[in-house]
Amino acid sequence: GEGEHIKAGAVDSNDNIFIIEGDEDVWKSIDSGTGWTKVNDSDFNGGNGDAKGMTALLVGTDLTFQARSCELANCSDESFSGSYTNPSGENLSVSANRYFQYKASFSSDASDMTPKLYNVSIDYTVLSSEPSDSEAPAITLISPTNNTGDNDGDITLSYNITDDSDIANCSLIINDVINQTDSNVTKNMTQEFMLNNLTARIYMWGVNCTDSFGNEGSSETRQFSAILTTEFSGDTTDLSVTDVSNIANLIIENISAGKIVFQESVDLSSGANIDGNVSISFNSIEISTDTLPALNKSANVYVYSLDYIDPTPVLNSVECPSSICTEISYENGTFVFSVTQFSVYSTKETPINDDSSDSTSQPSVGGNCYNEWTCTGWSECTSENIQKRTCSYIGTCNVHEDKPKETQDCIYISSEPEKNIIKLEPVFDMLLEIPTIYKDISVEDDLVVIMKLTDIKLSGKSDIIINFKIIDEDNNILLERSETIAVENKANLLREFELPENTKDGLYQLEATLFYGNNYELKVVGSDTFNVKRVVVVNYNLIIIVLFSVIGTIIYIAFKQRKIKYIFMKGIKNSIIDKKIRRKLEIKPKKS
Repeated sequence: GEGEHIKAGAVDSNDNIFIIEGDEDVWKSIDSGTGWTKVNDSDFNGGNGDAKGMTALLVGTDLTFQARSCELANCSDESFSGSYTNPSGENLSVSANRYFQYKASFSSDASDMTPKLYNVSIDYTVLSSEPSDSEAPAITLISPTNNTGDNDGDITLSYNITDDSDIANCSLIINDVINQTDSNVTKNMTQEFMLNNLTARIYMWGVNCTDSFGNEGSSETRQFSAILTTEFSGDTTDLSVTDVSNIANLIIENISAGKIVFQESVDLSSGANIDGNVSISFNSIEISTDTLPALNKSANVYVYSLDYIDPTPVLNSVECPSSICTEISYENGTFVFSVTQFSVYSTKETPINDDSSDSTSQPSVGGNCYNEWTCTGWSECTSENIQKRTCSYIGTCNVHEDKPKETQDCIYISSEPEKNIIKLEPVFDMLLEIPTIYKDISVEDDLVVIMKLTDIKLSGKSDIIINFKIIDEDNNILLERSETIAVENKANLLREFELPENTKDGLYQLEATLFYGNNYELKVVGSDTFNVKRVVVVNYNLIIIVLFSVIGTIIYIAFKQRKIKYIFMKGIKNSIIDKKIRRKLEIKPKKS
């Protein structure tokens, strides 16, 4: 009957429902299917059978969308949002951007139909024709961390930057001044600046960045300290990960000679040139506390590779007092002792004290008193080859006489065999030179030598002894003499030597030996060579006598002639008699 066997249906834009029955009748409902009106009186399909080609209302369908918002044109940097299988009927929400992509899915479970999607429209709002960014870049400093140090003067400063747009450039700021600028910056990745050959001091640093929209961002400000320790290794403290304003147990080590372990907190936040102010070498550990007072702290000192039997600490070349040095241990050649302050430390073998005393008694004076002394044993021989002792008076006389000597010479034997080879390191430098014009002289000539003396250590006024020798080719001493002079830092000397009359022709050497030091035990030697040549002696007296004889003969012959005699006499008178005397005496020359 009517309304049975519905084959297809559709809804128009006015929400009217149309259905087609199996007998091809078309019905219309304008009230959502409550009432129906037959549209035509004839068959819909002209009696050719059931109507086909329209979606059956009882068939299941699915229509879904997905979208993505992208910075890149191919959208490879983003993923789609939305679901294909759960249509909500709501608007899809995507962020504002330059590029967008959409995907739509329209499906049906009718096996005899193929779904099609056409005339799809998308509503969107254009926020701006150009991208916009008003936010400043955000900069995060990574390393070094604040208040840390650096061990070699070369440091890498790293940071990270985030922003909604591209980064135009970033600049490194050192002590409020732009140090360098990088225009090739990748955001969201660690970026670096490099600094090399820094001097020892404190540095303030930060990073400023500008994005492509001109927005400027600044990082926090941090500080680091350049502390140079390239000459040290081993357990030396890594200052790049240490708060240098409060360094606990600072260690400075030379793995072949020794190390220092500070027992107090050390502040090196102002920077420090440890390479230039700390020296650790064999049996010597020194800190220049005048230029690096931050290291004038208590510490444990380790001295390596000793072969002493019983070492003892030495401070500035003398035995360290117990108020400053305390021995801790000595094992396998490593001597450890603590110190309360710093200067120059070394070690030596502990002296073996001789408990026996040396006393001397003197006869009584006047029968009422006697002189007597008691002396301690001799001290260990020092590197200056001197032994000392102390003598005390135990006699009964008011006048203390005949006190025994308290110092004596000795031969210092070091525990290190190579140090027993005496190598005198001169304080004085001497330049000796015989001038070129005195390189070849005769026996009658004096030899002249020029000397330049220089006190290398500028130790002030010093008394020195100079011993001169003239030596022939057979190493025989032709002449020798000595003199003592005082020199303050430097002196220029000129000395003359009269050669002995029996000096033969030949090559000679002038040698000068300069002795100085407390006991004139130090010396420096200089020398130069010269030639002696005998010359033919000319008897000048005989030549003069012969010359005058010839002149006298010539004069005698001239006087034989009167005219010559008159002229000669006239000349003599004119040269001797004054004009006034001639007028007074009215002396006139005779006419010839």
